[in-house]
Amino acid sequence: MNRLDQERRVRLSNRDVEVTLSGRTSTYTWPRFSSYQETPNFFLFSPQRILFSMIPKKALRPHEEEKLRALLESKLPVRSSPRIC
Repeated sequence: MNRLDQERRVRLSNRDVEVTLSGRTSTYTWPRFSSYQETPNFFLFSPQRILFSMIPKKALRPHEEEKLRALLESKLPVRSSPRIC
């Protein structure tokens, strides 16, 4: 279950996405994700239409938001219509 109330660490690189939650680390390659979406408050990226990973923008340093956007743009197609704000 994707617990939104638990702290997680996300490391993104050109090679993969690493998520650490409750002491467990999972690594996913970019081809596993189908798209990403940017809302006013979050970056969401989806391995499937019903699942998603979320990075709150408030967790990013000022220069990191642009770097994350550029990385997501280079790796994933943008989902056209936002469903989550």
